[in-house]
Amino acid sequence: GMLVLLPVFWPVLQLDYFGVLGGAILNAGSNPLSPRSVLYWGAALAATKLPWHYAPLMILVTVPLPVMLLAVIGAPVSLRAAWQGIRSRLASSADEVVVVLGGLTPLLLVVATRPVQYDGWRHLLFIYPTIVYIATKGATIIGDAVMTTPRLAWLTVASRRMLLAVGA
Repeated sequence: GMLVLLPVFWPVLQLDYFGVLGGAILNAGSNPLSPRSVLYWGAALAATKLPWHYAPLMILVTVPLPVMLLAVIGAPVSLRAAWQGIRSRLASSADEVVVVLGGLTPLLLVVATRPVQYDGWRHLLFIYPTIVYIATKGATIIGDAVMTTPRLAWLTVASRRMLLAVGA
């Protein structure tokens, strides 16, 4: 659905949709600022030679800890729902498939193609809502566990406050 609207926001695609889109993906690894170095794990690395784990690690260390913890808890549920949606040909959980794949696909493309990156994961910030969405699944899991175990009621309040504190 979104690929159909892409030419509206990127008019050059109207000339040669697949050629321009494919060229953009393939040329993402080249940049006139390529000689610039990036400080990573205490070493100055060329922006063209960053390891595959650069973007995932930058996401891991910069996303607020409460959101990341809740996302780790919610990830299996979201991934399972997305997988079930794909297997049922989107008959159910279509929204889950779109959200999860919309967030994972760009990250997996960056890991696989290793384009030039500078200053953390700023080119991937648009996947942050997916991370927060998955974190809300984690908060729901905690909330459901608390509903069945009254002794743990404080966890629901704590997880909701954590999400509110980080602006999610």
